[in-house]
Amino acid sequence: MHGLFKSTADRAHSSVASTNSSAEEARKESETLIESNAELLNLDQALSPRSEYGSVDKGYETNLTDGIDDIIQKEDDDYNAVQAHRNTILQKVNHFNLPVDPDKGYKATRLSVFSFTRPHMRAFHGSWMCFCCAWLLWFSMAPLMSIIRESIPMTKNEVWTSNLCALVGTVIVRVIIGPLCDEYGGKDTLTALLAACAVPCLFAGLLIQDYASLLVVRSLIGCVGGTLVPVQFWVASQFTPECTGVAVATAAGWGALGGGIAQVFMGSFLFPFLRRAFGGDEDLAWRVALTVPAIISIATAFFFFKNADDCPLGNYKEVRAAGLLQQKSAIDSFRQGVFNLNAWILFIQFGASLGVELVCESGLAMHLSERFDMSTNRAAGLASLFGFMNIWSRGCGGYISDRLHQKFSLKGRFSFQMILLLLEGILLLGFIRPNNSLTTTIIWMVAFAATGQMAMGTCFGIIPFIDPRCTGTIAGIVAAGGNLGGVFLSNTFRTSTTDTDSFHVMAYFCIAASLLSPFLVVSGYQGMVWGEEGNSSTLFTPTAIPSRATR
Repeated sequence: MHGLFKSTADRAHSSVASTNSSAEEARKESETLIESNAELLNLDQALSPRSEYGSVDKGYETNLTDGIDDIIQKEDDDYNAVQAHRNTILQKVNHFNLPVDPDKGYKATRLSVFSFTRPHMRAFHGSWMCFCCAWLLWFSMAPLMSIIRESIPMTKNEVWTSNLCALVGTVIVRVIIGPLCDEYGGKDTLTALLAACAVPCLFAGLLIQDYASLLVVRSLIGCVGGTLVPVQFWVASQFTPECTGVAVATAAGWGALGGGIAQVFMGSFLFPFLRRAFGGDEDLAWRVALTVPAIISIATAFFFFKNADDCPLGNYKEVRAAGLLQQKSAIDSFRQGVFNLNAWILFIQFGASLGVELVCESGLAMHLSERFDMSTNRAAGLASLFGFMNIWSRGCGGYISDRLHQKFSLKGRFSFQMILLLLEGILLLGFIRPNNSLTTTIIWMVAFAATGQMAMGTCFGIIPFIDPRCTGTIAGIVAAGGNLGGVFLSNTFRTSTTDTDSFHVMAYFCIAASLLSPFLVVSGYQGMVWGEEGNSSTLFTPTAIPSRATR
């Protein structure tokens, strides 16, 4: 009996060891199994069927042996199921329409913007379309504020306070959602956040009855700005680092068109149309108008949730089940990323680029209207040029950053970002010159918009290299810097007596942020001043599945 038990236990030990990557863990599990079965043999005699001579019934021995065999068979079946699942997933590679790098998780090595096929280009188009809806939600009220002020009396200072509330919530959301991207993937976090933030916009017309309720609703809708983080993460999960700059920057840039679309669609088209439809009732018109971007956003989020993939091989859950992707913990990712100095330098620099854009998207129409005494519709149309620059500017910044990386490594990306931020600050000083005509002012506006948005593109190209183990967390920290920069700069408009003073603060902030680029140092790369070229860490580490031979 002892020999039989020892033999079956050894077989169980062999089976358990084959399904664990650590030999020590396998040994402990097999010992636990031995102890568990030993307890079965030491049960009270009354619980074990015995022969008339007092020995254990041979049938009991047979049942015990069969139980161990069942365990081994189940583990064999589990192994075969995982292996079959893995093979099924890997067969997707044969149907990819883009060249991929197998050593980096089958990420695509180039873009094909006119393709909508899964997984790479579906994720690319899904990211920018969802992000465009996010910006449409985020700034749906901005071009209507002069009308909303008539329904809910507000001073100019209170208008800027409401703009500030639309930015504050995003800071927290971006920090939180970064680690969640590492654990759950970019697609699920992006679509879930977009749909959730569309709900308060959908009911905004009913909820906003006074100034306090306006602040609450704008704060809730403003959380949608956190979608920038999963957008970056999702696109970076589909494309290699060599083309991540242009891929992420283009997706983010096309998505940010939603800010310009909001100015034109809400302020120059939808609101006037509804006002005429409702017989000149402006209060009803702006309340109904806010339901439209909400419905569009919910529909877009649902479509891509059902019809896109987290990474080239599928959704995170199924790829991890097949052992093709390591499981990441949101907490561990946050611990690794929050103490990275590079992340906080980019935090400040992104505040100088995205922060400027957020302020301009929120208040540029009102500034132009007051400065040149023009109608709301005309001012909104001119202000929309700022947002429409994203058609090419962010992608252009990312593209040039990628090309400079090929020639100069990360040092080229760092230097280009420094130049762009410096130019942005100088051009802002030109924009606010008091003797500018309207035409000259618009030219200066387009120029500083282009440099600032290109700087965002270069920043997107740098993020995936900082620490691939916690890209989501670092993207969240950096993106939060953009919003915090927007909060800081918006507050200067709220507290300053003139817009001129606030634009000067904005310009000097950009110039100061540009001077931080020499302090960026990434392991394995030569920086502008410090660091050496070497082996960088991999961006994809598959989980090992035991081979059949080890079983």
